[in-house]
Amino acid sequence: MKRLIAGSCLAGALLLGTKVTNGAAGQLGIAGVAPGSTGYHGGAWAVNVVTFNSGVTPYLLTSAQAVQAAAAAGDVSVTRVADQDFRCPVQP
Repeated sequence: MKRLIAGSCLAGALLLGTKVTNGAAGQLGIAGVAPGSTGYHGGAWAVNVVTFNSGVTPYLLTSAQAVQAAAAAGDVSVTRVADQDFRCPVQP
């Protein structure tokens, strides 16, 4: 299983990237919201782990929507990891 770690801003945004582990080559963090976006709450990050399911060759996930689509297709599992939440503002 290949894993990438991502987080979400509290109150609805799916993902804000924090760290990628064993993802596809070139995988970067994923930000679902940023300053000025609806749902941005000043850098409150809620961490989720995105895991490529067994038998799936990892591919680049470039947006929160891409992660949602991959989850809907059964390619990845998304697990909330609340004990890793943190605050760190994103600067425009």
